[in-house]
Amino acid sequence: MVSIQDQDELQRLRATDVTWVDMKDPSSGALQPTAPSVWETAALENQYRLSVALGELVNFEAIDPSAVPGEISFVKIGLSAVEKLDDWESRWITWCYTFSQKFHPVIVAYADHGYCGAPHPEVLLEHANSAPFGAFLIDTFDKSRGSVFQHYPRYQIKTWLDMARSKGLVTVLGGSLRQENLNDALACQPDVIAVRGAATRGGRDSEICVDKITALLERLSKHLEPASQEES
Repeated sequence: MVSIQDQDELQRLRATDVTWVDMKDPSSGALQPTAPSVWETAALENQYRLSVALGELVNFEAIDPSAVPGEISFVKIGLSAVEKLDDWESRWITWCYTFSQKFHPVIVAYADHGYCGAPHPEVLLEHANSAPFGAFLIDTFDKSRGSVFQHYPRYQIKTWLDMARSKGLVTVLGGSLRQENLNDALACQPDVIAVRGAATRGGRDSEICVDKITALLERLSKHLEPASQEES
């Protein structure tokens, strides 16, 4: 999965074999939404599996689910700073039920939860069956503090992903992943690996690069080849 921020980047993806596109504004935070026009354009193309970021729960401005194109599969909202809210669980569950009529809400667990005031991943997994969530994402809030593997070791990340899978959730691993983190990410066996910075020319705020995306896909394909040959 590659995250894009605008229609120009969406157009660049046409030259790649990416099948899952995430939409968010990396210049404004971890999960800040893009302009709705980006959602609409991606939905009209109807060639990708789509997910959108809707912001952080603590300052969430209610979005009518009908404003999000039905072609989008997954919606996500961050939980930074919710520790100062007495009712964050009920707000979060309400958000999930509101959007689950049309979409698959995502549980977003920040690996740097201690820094950003978000709940511990295991606390969130305890709520996995309390509402119709569809996926579990391990991410980072502050992209300047390194990848998920600088906050937790690989075995712990894999344990959480396995726990989520046992609850019937699609598992997604992101969080400032770079080329050098890819082997660790693959070893965690998520259903989906999510990148932004690793797919750009510079930092995550710069534009995506077709050559870098192609190289990432080739590397993933080589990793999957042995398994495919064994199955055959």
